[in-house]
Amino acid sequence: MKKQPLPVRGWLKKSAFDILTFLIILGAIVFRFSFYEDIRLSIATNDSSSYYNQVEIPLFSWEAFTSRRLPSYPVFLSLFKPEDGFPSPTAISYPAAHGVGTRNKAMQPGFDIAVSVQAILAVFSWTFFTVIFCRRLNNKLLRPIAAAIILAFAFTPSMVEWDSILMTESLCFSSFILLSAITVELLFRIFVDKKIKGKITGSLFVIWGLLVPVWAFLRDSNANTLIILVVLLFLLLAIPNIRKQIPVYWVTGLAVWVGFLAFWYSFTTLSANRWIYGWTDIYYDWIKGYSSRLKFFTDHGMPRPWTPEWVKENGSKTYLLFLFQHPGFMITEFFGRLSDAFSENIQPFFYTYPTLWRKMVLALGDILHPLSSTAFVFPLVSGFLIVFSGLRENLPDNLPWMFFIIWIICIIYGLYVASFFGDSAGLIRHSMGGVVFMRLLVWMTPIILTEVALKNRT
Repeated sequence: MKKQPLPVRGWLKKSAFDILTFLIILGAIVFRFSFYEDIRLSIATNDSSSYYNQVEIPLFSWEAFTSRRLPSYPVFLSLFKPEDGFPSPTAISYPAAHGVGTRNKAMQPGFDIAVSVQAILAVFSWTFFTVIFCRRLNNKLLRPIAAAIILAFAFTPSMVEWDSILMTESLCFSSFILLSAITVELLFRIFVDKKIKGKITGSLFVIWGLLVPVWAFLRDSNANTLIILVVLLFLLLAIPNIRKQIPVYWVTGLAVWVGFLAFWYSFTTLSANRWIYGWTDIYYDWIKGYSSRLKFFTDHGMPRPWTPEWVKENGSKTYLLFLFQHPGFMITEFFGRLSDAFSENIQPFFYTYPTLWRKMVLALGDILHPLSSTAFVFPLVSGFLIVFSGLRENLPDNLPWMFFIIWIICIIYGLYVASFFGDSAGLIRHSMGGVVFMRLLVWMTPIILTEVALKNRT
């Protein structure tokens, strides 16, 4: 009589790749908290004060949306405000001013909890995304590969060190990757699991709707992409074959909600003073030294010298008109500075002693966060192949990946364009919200493409 395999042995054999995936995730988390310095250490920048000085402004107020900074990060900091208010930081970095400030992080009471939460949120968000992403891969061999790549990407210094800086970057990355995880899960629940109703699906829609303003109101460039979200949601409703498969009321509600957020942002921005900071850089970098460009603005009512009142009333409208009427300028500036946006992959605000282990981790970071504008093109090509394959085969299991790729590419490339033309200065830091996820897609899209190709063969 043939000996039956032990149940435990059979389970181990069946679950080997899932166990390996779990161990990779667990090991990555342990590495994140043990390899790097104390998560309570922080450093401020010359812009940090503009955030913590707004913590007293109520969220649901006109002032919250018309002040120097959008409200998400000030509200986040307000959760950890000491009773006597935030003290002046003792560690402030000025990378552009050599010899000014410090390059060393410090334990700064009042800010230690805030940066600790930033770090914990980052670990949670990237881990959650990894779990959702791997869970939705049918090919089990791809799961540990995906987990290793995504978490190595997230836990190299290129990403981790932003958690210690009192700026919006860390929360931008965390909230967007969390939003991406919810998007993947919703797409699979709708198109594959056919669970368009139920408490879990409804809860995910609510969480998605709450995460959008949190992410959008961290930075103006984020908020400028709200209109892209609105268009994508209405496209789901406009295509008959898709509309039949989705929870129409939920999607309609989200489209209206995001549309309101986009309108509210545009309406309040016209009354805010934020635009004048970006305008100042744009004027001196792209307009003042070019007679034809300067003439365009003076012909459209700009006084010389320009005044803050004119910029507040007409600056943004005139600048947008200039961009639309000068596509040559947009193309030459955009591609002329493309390599600059990808020229760094490590924060410039604080110094860490280069031990051998750190050099090894930095080398891994250089691989996963390439310093080449190839990362701008590669996701577009890979994304096209995923969409083409999804449309050609028309398999239900491929639809979520196809829609996810369309969604994330539209958002991150729209984000890059908004940050590029929104301020001519600080290109590397301002464009990071798009650049980081372009680099991530360099590694994610081949995994998705492999998954789609293997499904098509079965």
